[in-house]
Amino acid sequence: MKLKITIIIALILLLTGSLFAEKKFTNFKLDDLKGKSVTLKKLLKDGPLVIDFWASWCAPCKKALPHLDELDKKYKDIRVVAISIDKPRKKMAAKAIVKKNKYKFLTLFDTDQSISKKMGVNAIPHTFIVNKDGMVVFDFNSGKPGAEKVLEAEIQKLLGIEAVIEEPIQAPTEEAPAE
Repeated sequence: MKLKITIIIALILLLTGSLFAEKKFTNFKLDDLKGKSVTLKKLLKDGPLVIDFWASWCAPCKKALPHLDELDKKYKDIRVVAISIDKPRKKMAAKAIVKKNKYKFLTLFDTDQSISKKMGVNAIPHTFIVNKDGMVVFDFNSGKPGAEKVLEAEIQKLLGIEAVIEEPIQAPTEEAPAE
C-alpha cells in the first residue's frame, strides 16, 4: 500500500510539474550579487538553465539551496540560477546567505517580483527547467520532500542521461507563499 501511495505521489508531482511545460520563460534583465545586469538571452547562450525562485525568509527555500549548489557543480551542461524575490530591504539578507554558504550558482534579484509574477510563481521555492531555446520544459513547486530527486531526474532527462530516482518521494508538505 505504501508503495502504491509513493508511486501515485511521484506521478502527481511529475504530471503537475509538466502542466506548464512548453511555455516561453519571460525575458529578464536582473542584477547579480555584484549589481551587474544579467539577461536571460545571455544566459541561454551557454545552454539550458535551472531557475529557482527563493527568499531569505523561506525555510524550505534555504533547505533547497545546498542541493541546487550540488546540481550546479555536478552538471556542467546546465546552469543553476537562483532568483531571490526578497524585497529591497531584505536583499542584504539574501546576499549574506549566499556568501556565508559559499554557493557557486548564479544569484539574481527580482526585488519587485515582476518576473516571478509573470511566471505564475505563487509559492516558493519554485523551480523551472528552461531549455536552450528559452522554453520551460519543467515547472514545479519544489519545497516538497523528495523534490530534489524529481528535479535531478528531469535534468538528466533534458541532458539525455538515464534518470534514476533512488529514494521514494514523500507526501507533499507546506510551501511558503510568495509575498
